[in-house]
Amino acid sequence: MKCIFCNNVERIEKRIRNNFDKKFHYIVLL
Repeated sequence: MKCIFCNNVERIEKRIRNNFDKKFHYIVLL
């Protein structure tokens, strides 16, 4: 079990990474 704070940080990092990946894909497609 991880603490709630650590889980939230991981989730936020994943979200940020996903958003960055999407933007990067858009740039590549353009």
